[in-house]
Amino acid sequence: MTRARYLAVVSDLHVDSFKRQNLNAVFRSERLMIAASSDMPSTYLPDGLGIVLGRIFDHSAAVADMTRFARNADGAELQRLIASIFRTCWGSYMVAIDHPHAPSPVFVRDPSGGLPVYYADRPSNVCVSNDVDLLQSDFRVDWDALHDHLLTEGLRTGATCLEHISEVGPGTTLHADKRVTSAHWSPWDHCHPQAFRREDAVEQLRHTIQDATAKLSADSKRPLAYISGGLDSSIVLAALAAADRDAHALTIATRDPSGDERVFARAAAEHFGVPLHERFHDLENVELTRCAAPHLPRPKRRPIYQSMSRLGIEVAGACDADAMVSGNGGDHVFCLIQSGAPIVDCFKARQPLLDILATVENICTLTGCSVREALGAAWRRSRRSLAYSWPLHADLLNDHGRAPSLQHPWLDCPASALPGKAFHVAMLLQMQEHMESPLDAKAPPMLTPLMAQPVIELCLGIPSWEWVRGGVNRSVARDAFARDLPDVIANRKIKAGPESFSVQFLAANRTQIRDLLLGGLLAEHRFIDVGRVTAALDDLLLLDGEVIRRLVQLVDVEGWCRHWEGRQLG
Repeated sequence: MTRARYLAVVSDLHVDSFKRQNLNAVFRSERLMIAASSDMPSTYLPDGLGIVLGRIFDHSAAVADMTRFARNADGAELQRLIASIFRTCWGSYMVAIDHPHAPSPVFVRDPSGGLPVYYADRPSNVCVSNDVDLLQSDFRVDWDALHDHLLTEGLRTGATCLEHISEVGPGTTLHADKRVTSAHWSPWDHCHPQAFRREDAVEQLRHTIQDATAKLSADSKRPLAYISGGLDSSIVLAALAAADRDAHALTIATRDPSGDERVFARAAAEHFGVPLHERFHDLENVELTRCAAPHLPRPKRRPIYQSMSRLGIEVAGACDADAMVSGNGGDHVFCLIQSGAPIVDCFKARQPLLDILATVENICTLTGCSVREALGAAWRRSRRSLAYSWPLHADLLNDHGRAPSLQHPWLDCPASALPGKAFHVAMLLQMQEHMESPLDAKAPPMLTPLMAQPVIELCLGIPSWEWVRGGVNRSVARDAFARDLPDVIANRKIKAGPESFSVQFLAANRTQIRDLLLGGLLAEHRFIDVGRVTAALDDLLLLDGEVIRRLVQLVDVEGWCRHWEGRQLG
């Protein structure tokens, strides 16, 4: 199984160039030519206006009716056309439009960012694709962009970590003539707490997740769901069961008990009558000199994805699965927040005094803090800027003497914004990194229903204090699926992770990692602080979690750099 691909070129390009890449021409106009692999879904806009690549759905129907988007006489209608598509459709898609009255073709990425849209700006043309290998023939690492990527832990600003390769962000349009992008969708347009009724939101969220899961998995005969036994993956499994899918489940544990969640995964699988495949993360599943996602223009920074990919492909082959399904993004979409911001939001939104006091109590129960500490945190948050302050992580990195770009339209809060909602929007920005599948190209496609546009938009309208009601995180999602989940899952408040595997990975490969990092590209380009990296490797048992995480990241980044730096294709 290979990943579906497309390539769009704004200029003349002979059709043989596409055929050499096993692509077939699917659209052509005077200024634009597009080719795609045979497994890339395509839907045409009327009157030769353009084409939709990827999967697109109507909010109220299983298949989007594109005939409504007829050509208008005036090119100024292009903006309204894009807004109409975003308002009435959703999915994982890219729309290419060549309006005769527009200065140039445009490329529109869906608001969820489900289908990657990268582009290379050349002197003679603009090339757009979801596969970086199709954009140019030789590659160099953009070291400044890579430094920003690690410093900001993945903030997406449009630049990738490869020279001359950029990305069109979710809900954004690329104008080919000016090589500039413009935003046509903003999360802030969907933050309306004044219209909120919890009872309605609970039912709407359940229905919306079930609908998104059913539509995304409609073409799958046997989906394989990654489940951890946590809330988010169990909700996805519940939605697959509601859609009557012949699903299987995969849970991956660490050998160390701290990362073994099999008892909860078994409870979820047994509850829904789904066959469960159990596997363990093993060091043999991680190649030290290889990166987790060599097909992506930014490093994923997590070697454990190699293990997830290999085990996922193995189990998918064994059970004949044709799609992978994940609960990724649940923490972000369901606003997993543990701060005083919901108290500030509740107060600024002029909620009743009893509701404000209840929110204080909920924060105390959720975080284990005292009333005084909760009120103090709320007071300090109320005194800061409304905008979310993006954190920087400089562990083990050299200072390049330049500040990273922290500019993103989603971080520009409206004057009426609430700080808890600013955090929620920033969480969605962090989530963008998870939209790109880290799995090997041989793996079945990855479906992430919790990151679907209808789910995102609905959750944005839920106030931050409602997400912590009852002193639990993701409260609205818990209530929405309380009737579907076993109690042991619905009532879980803490969950383990695979962090112990990172320590095991470092300890088992310490000598090789030392040679890899100190004699590699990161050291050669003075990207890392060699002295601090050496000291960290000498004292693994004394390191805190952040430094351990950064060491593991650097191993993957070094492998990614060796894959791309100086890479040449025929």
